[in-house]
Amino acid sequence: DVAPLTTPFGDGGTGSISRFGRYNPAIFRGSEGAGAAVNYNLGPVKATVGYLASDSDAPNPANGRGVFDGSFSAIGQLNLSLGKAFDLGVSYNRKYNRAGDVGIMGSTGSSLANQPFGSLATAADNFGVQVNFKPSSRFQLGGWYGYTKAHQLKGGDNDATIQNGAITLALPDFGRPGNLLGFVFGVPPKVTSSDVAKDSKTSYHLEGFYRFQVNDFIYVT
Repeated sequence: DVAPLTTPFGDGGTGSISRFGRYNPAIFRGSEGAGAAVNYNLGPVKATVGYLASDSDAPNPANGRGVFDGSFSAIGQLNLSLGKAFDLGVSYNRKYNRAGDVGIMGSTGSSLANQPFGSLATAADNFGVQVNFKPSSRFQLGGWYGYTKAHQLKGGDNDATIQNGAITLALPDFGRPGNLLGFVFGVPPKVTSSDVAKDSKTSYHLEGFYRFQVNDFIYVT
């Protein structure tokens, strides 16, 4: 809702049918609630900075809660458009999850990727690259890669590395104007290295969907 997306699948109602297939969870999923953001156009480049506190912590005046002491997500992003054919997004997101409110990837990916140190307070530096290539109005090839370095804040000095990535294919107006045929293949967030525990196996995500526009008010997927 704050930073521009470089994917045609980002909308929850008309995009991907899965949580993972919409966008890079390392960047675009985290604490959301009260906060502020600024988008600034610099010609072909758009810059975004934003800070969002958890919707459960922001209105709570207790110690360790509130807008600045509770869970939060702070993003900085640059988006570059080369004409109408290529979109690129480079992002950094700093996340903090207080004890008992840990979900680094917004319930996307493995349980260990969301809580690499259990329910202990966790900070995470998240880096992402998102691309979308549009050689024609009816063909879009894109994807993303996310890299996360998580750190346990209390009860130990442990680190964990979390990675995820995907390739997307979109065929707008497939069959008739307004329709969309889409495919997503990727690896949801997994812990690839850790001082505590890592995911021993890799999960794969394969998705295909077809959105049919019945009229100006109704879509069927």
